[in-house]
Amino acid sequence: MRMQRFGAVCAAGVVAAAGLAQGQVEVIYAGDPESGKTQVPGRPHLNFRAPLASFQQLAHSSDRTRWTFRAFAPDASNTTIDVIMSGSGTTGEAFISRDDSADFLPNFTGWAFFDSDIGIANDGRVYFGYRAEGGTVTNANNEGIAVYNPTTNEFTDLVNGADIAPGAMISSGNGNFGNSLRVTSVTGNDNAIIYAGNLNVGFNLNRGVWLGFPLSSQPILQIGTEVAPNDFLRTIRAIGTSSALSADGTAWAHLGAIRFGENPFDPIFQPRDVLYVSGNIEIEAGDIIGGQPVDALTAITMSDNGTWFVIGRFENGDSFASQGTDLLLRSGDPVPGGATDEVVDSIATIKGYDNGDRLWILNTTGPAGDSRVVVLNDTVLARQGDPIDLNGNGQFDNDSFLRTISANNIFLGADDLVYAIINIEAGDGTNRGNAFVRMATDPAPTCPADLNGDGVVDADDFFLFLSLFAAGDPRADINNDGVIDADDFFAYLTLFAAGC
Repeated sequence: MRMQRFGAVCAAGVVAAAGLAQGQVEVIYAGDPESGKTQVPGRPHLNFRAPLASFQQLAHSSDRTRWTFRAFAPDASNTTIDVIMSGSGTTGEAFISRDDSADFLPNFTGWAFFDSDIGIANDGRVYFGYRAEGGTVTNANNEGIAVYNPTTNEFTDLVNGADIAPGAMISSGNGNFGNSLRVTSVTGNDNAIIYAGNLNVGFNLNRGVWLGFPLSSQPILQIGTEVAPNDFLRTIRAIGTSSALSADGTAWAHLGAIRFGENPFDPIFQPRDVLYVSGNIEIEAGDIIGGQPVDALTAITMSDNGTWFVIGRFENGDSFASQGTDLLLRSGDPVPGGATDEVVDSIATIKGYDNGDRLWILNTTGPAGDSRVVVLNDTVLARQGDPIDLNGNGQFDNDSFLRTISANNIFLGADDLVYAIINIEAGDGTNRGNAFVRMATDPAPTCPADLNGDGVVDADDFFLFLSLFAAGDPRADINNDGVIDADDFFAYLTLFAAGC
């Protein structure tokens, strides 16, 4: 029985009809047919799939008013079609799908797939990587990055794998971008970070990162190039795909690794993870943060003004997050706003904002067991096992529970609602697919005795409570102790007598 895991979300369900309460999940799109929200807007012939994942790679504009993500929907022949969604609030549309033509690309007629990394600017323009149909799958001519302009409903091809990579070091090959182009960050003014993972410039130089658009005249990072000051022949060994930009695009951050010496396999000089910020190494494996040496760096985010936040691992295995080089949270710390004796096991996501808000996804341990939680500042908004109002009828009657929250697929919108991609399961653990949702961050101004949300406390509310109480509905757990008993009955009587 899952009742003990409902917590504050049960109370949220009581006021569902009157407006979102703190942490209450509102489903915008879902793959499960019972949600009634499976039809792909703008593509009436497609429905989001389930139980396989329907949504991935949620990105938002720097002003946090718009969102975009990649989605999957099988067609009539059960062939999975990937689409790209964009929108604002609870309204969005698929502006492109894999069964569309690619008539703005010369010599190609369709799409093989869209890359998972996408980005959206403040004006709604969406940048995405693609592979086109009509040639050899691995041919650089098939790869590229395009932008969709919703104002004109037009697509523009920005860079292609066959283009020459500006300023790249070359030891062999023809110098083009190759067949692995991705756009990893987009700002409000349409600046971007472009990642090329298979440059045709020689094996030891084959990855690079550029700023664009238009593309910078040389890569800001390229494997095999020297790191200044070049003590011990320090060179870039690896470049990841985790990057970040400030809102105006003047500050950037990227994760990678460096190597030492002429022999990259020298056991004395093993590669080290590093964080580059606007061309400088700000953190290097072995550096001390919060009294502990850093072993690995795993994710980087940046606020509008360029303040950067990093997630990593200490040499003792503890997970940590820092604002710059100042430790914020680590394994073993109490969970902000969590249950008594609940501690952080590992950190999946940190999003920091200029006003001081901090949005987390944390894996936790405690007396009640392991969990994954969404935390805004010092408030737990959602927890693994919480019930989900799948079809939006104001009741938890769909046998739907929060299974997990996808790392990095989350942001705090300008409307102070948290947008996220979550996974849903039934009470027996059966996977019910995932959903794109939003949740409130402040308590809704509601009357707790007004169960049906009609603005009046009357006999209809009293009889509704009796029905919920008799059915063992979690909304009848008025005191949120995880048990529906006489204490809840008398607690509701007190609320009822007080009215609104």
